[in-house]
Amino acid sequence: MNKGRALLAAAAAITIGLPLAPADAATGAPARPGGVALTWAPTYMSTQHSFSQTEAVALAKQFDLIAGMPISFKGDVPAMKNVTPDLTVLTYANATFLDGSTAGIPEAEFAHNSSGGRIRSTNFGNYLMEPSNAGWRSRSVDKCHDRSASAGYDGCLLDMLTMGIFAKGYVTSLPRKPGGGAYTQTEWRAQLIRLADQFQAGNTRVHVGNAVSNAFRYWDADVTSRELVLSMPAAQMEDFLRGSGDSASRFPSASDWRGAVDVIRDMEAHGVAGLFTTKLWSSASAAQVAQWQKFSMASFLMGANGNSYFAFTRSRDKAGATGANAPYRMPKNLGSPTTGMTASGAAFVRSFGNGKAVVNPSASTVTVNLGGSYRSLSGRTVSSVTLAPHSGEVLVRA
Repeated sequence: MNKGRALLAAAAAITIGLPLAPADAATGAPARPGGVALTWAPTYMSTQHSFSQTEAVALAKQFDLIAGMPISFKGDVPAMKNVTPDLTVLTYANATFLDGSTAGIPEAEFAHNSSGGRIRSTNFGNYLMEPSNAGWRSRSVDKCHDRSASAGYDGCLLDMLTMGIFAKGYVTSLPRKPGGGAYTQTEWRAQLIRLADQFQAGNTRVHVGNAVSNAFRYWDADVTSRELVLSMPAAQMEDFLRGSGDSASRFPSASDWRGAVDVIRDMEAHGVAGLFTTKLWSSASAAQVAQWQKFSMASFLMGANGNSYFAFTRSRDKAGATGANAPYRMPKNLGSPTTGMTASGAAFVRSFGNGKAVVNPSASTVTVNLGGSYRSLSGRTVSSVTLAPHSGEVLVRA
């Protein structure tokens, strides 16, 4: 166990079960509506960005936070907040890649490779920018604020405040420092922290950095994302428990599962709001979709204490980004946590004022006695649950 994981055990004990006071936008983090069963809709991940006001209001009734493109909910936020006053609405903005025209942008604001050429994303073709350049930092901050203000949103979800450029094949080439020499991962992370700090300077809006990546990057990579994440008021973990294209039959080991849950607990213990996303964008049967949604939802609830939001997305369209094609919805009446995550054989259980979450991250079948009557996500009333390997359940008191 590394130092960060060792410190977590003590810090998490402080936060378990404690109510969290509402936050205001001046902190840079989303509002805290209360409870732990918070959900969000990553509509910007969809290939479709047009929503009617009727659709927007329906989403506001279902979710606690929504992140979309500026055009998606422009003019609709007042109606959305009329039904859900604590709703947070964020616009997508890319913090380190240029997603518009290159006209008029000084060459010094672009990142360059060892030959002096510009660098592109291999998937999207947009240019990587130089985070140490004051001009780019100001431009990135201004673009975020302009987008959110013009659409009437609360702030921005800032994409690519991550170490993702060091993933194999993500960019056409790696950047060098303006003064010469290739960036090390530690140096790049330091520049991202400076950029994140600039978003908070004189802040009047919410900022969530897409910074965690996954549990390995947060805890165990040679250069982790943890230091970057903990410098922010809020951050996204885009690959909670799985990568979007992983096989539906590929589940994390019990230790890797624990590492993912511990990311939630660590961020909560340090006062960092978290947006956690489980993406099942690979081929899957209806049974596999149900298994993954229950497993990831219950796993999220093992660590959440009221400052984290969960999303399960089945596909890259409106139905997937809004959960319309997912079999279940997060129960909103679980109540506050009354215990931390406790072991029950190979399974783990967490109790709430009006429910329980149960997860079996092991490779063996486990039966857990609930100590009372509860209603499962599928509507069955049970007093015990038998969980297949890599499965979970969320239950509300019957």
